[in-house]
Amino acid sequence: HSIMDELDTVDLREDLRQTGIPYHILQGETDVVTSTKVVKAFVDAAGNENLTCTVIANAAHMPGVYGMQAVMDEIGKMK
Repeated sequence: HSIMDELDTVDLREDLRQTGIPYHILQGETDVVTSTKVVKAFVDAAGNENLTCTVIANAAHMPGVYGMQAVMDEIGKMK
């Protein structure tokens, strides 16, 4: 089996809804692999203060130089 087949079956929503530790999702605004709109709506509706999401403007699933710098900046804010 390929890892892509397994990834299609993984559903972490319930685990993320219940996480007791901070879990921050960095999501590219133009990601077409994982819908940014769906991820943001899920996090907003989860009702878990440990679960947060930051949308990186002008970045996709595989960020370029700008996107990687934005990701690193967000990670730096978490310290």
